[in-house]
Amino acid sequence: MTGLFVGIVAFVVLGVVGVTGPASNPIPLILVQFGALVVGGLVAGRFGHGAPMIHGGLAGIAMFLVIGIVSIAATTGPSTADLVILGVIAAILGSVGGGIARLLDSDA
Repeated sequence: MTGLFVGIVAFVVLGVVGVTGPASNPIPLILVQFGALVVGGLVAGRFGHGAPMIHGGLAGIAMFLVIGIVSIAATTGPSTADLVILGVIAAILGSVGGGIARLLDSDA
């Protein structure tokens, strides 16, 4: 959930400062969301017991569920195909974070 917290803080800061918004320029928001998924996977991989990439992928899916519920509640919601594709992307990016955690643990 640390990655989710990082993402929410980044969204609020970018929105309050006026750097970006969903209607004006969504690319920074998407990059922040992807970064939050990687950070969440990294944290889950570092603190999980064994199999950091699996823990990272599960963290990515959990964060995707929260993001999906918020987006469905806030708007008419994305299509089913969008949800499937974004769910796979979330699992992959979470696993990438878990892989980074594994690399960091092997260096120590």
